[in-house]
Amino acid sequence: MDINADDLVDRVNCYRMGAWFEAFLGWAGADWPEAADADGIWRLAAARRDLELWLVRERGFAAGDADGWRLDRLFFGSRASLPRGLAVAGETPERARDKLSADTVSGPAVEPGQGGRRISHFLADGLVIELTFGPHDQGLSRILVARLGAPIDRRGG
Repeated sequence: MDINADDLVDRVNCYRMGAWFEAFLGWAGADWPEAADADGIWRLAAARRDLELWLVRERGFAAGDADGWRLDRLFFGSRASLPRGLAVAGETPERARDKLSADTVSGPAVEPGQGGRRISHFLADGLVIELTFGPHDQGLSRILVARLGAPIDRRGG
């Protein structure tokens, strides 16, 4: 199974995707996380694909039931294949706005000219894509994807 970045984004805040998670693990060369952190987040690192998935367990599912995992957040690193036409090198706030949404919230760079500026784009269906830019707002160093609203039941998918 081939999994693309847009497919990953579409599954954020969804559960009942056990078969899909199993296929993802094979594609990414990753294993299920062994334990949750102190906040109850299970961090699934897929280093080969430069991705990190934060999983939480939905209530009402048995401990071994893969359908009970919900993809809470998704992180793309600078070596990952990116969603929505984004490009690591050369991406700017203006280009990202054209590709994602003009509905944004942003903050200043961590240190002017040194990078770290974050801009959150609000898209349809509650998706939020936060971009962290490199020095002088050129290029991307990280992408965080979350979805606002109630979890989505992806029964069968």
